[in-house]
Amino acid sequence: MNRPLNLLSIVIPVFNEEEVLPLLLERLAGLVSRMPCQVECLFINDGSRDRTIEGLEQAANEHPWVRVIDFSRNFGHQVAITAGTDFAQGDAVVIMDADLQDPPEVILEMIAKYQEGYDVVYAIRARRPEPFWKRLAYACAYRLIQRASEFTLPRDAGDFAVMSRRVVDILTAMPERRRYLRGLRAWVGFRQTGLKVDRQPRLAGRPKYTLAKLAGLALDGLISFAAPPLRLAGILGALLLL
Repeated sequence: MNRPLNLLSIVIPVFNEEEVLPLLLERLAGLVSRMPCQVECLFINDGSRDRTIEGLEQAANEHPWVRVIDFSRNFGHQVAITAGTDFAQGDAVVIMDADLQDPPEVILEMIAKYQEGYDVVYAIRARRPEPFWKRLAYACAYRLIQRASEFTLPRDAGDFAVMSRRVVDILTAMPERRRYLRGLRAWVGFRQTGLKVDRQPRLAGRPKYTLAKLAGLALDGLISFAAPPLRLAGILGALLLL
């Protein structure tokens, strides 16, 4: 199956990434030149307090494939991704972070899988350069959410993925405000597959996900997809009402 792909949207949330932005744009320019279709890169500036927005505006003036959405304040990573998918116009949409730990060049492999007929191709983190505590936190969170869910959530799969237009349209129509994108992406169904990718060290700047933010993201996933706790809460609520 060779699925038509006229336009690819790449959604990139950005928060205080002034240092890594030139490297990211250079890598993306190389990728755009190799893509077999038109590309738009949507940068969502999530209330950066450094000179990130100036760098993005300059890039938009220099490259026709750069589009910028500028938030009034910091709303959070998952909200920024949601805004990007809402505005993305492509036949397929890629979600990736700005820190270059997810290599942009892998998108070519993802697109090859997408054109085989998969609606979602997600990156499985084969090797992680993060500190031990962060790797342990991720591993525990993934496994806890998966054990508590009524459907299969892929382990060690982050937000880095390509999604078909029909998957993106379903995600856009969902009413959830506290979003756990990788869970919603698995929940919609369709044909999905993973691609093993070695995470790269951050090339510049500082990590934005603190332990508290990781815990909050895991809690969102657990509340959103763990059926037994929700049933228990419903039963307790009914008993209290009675």
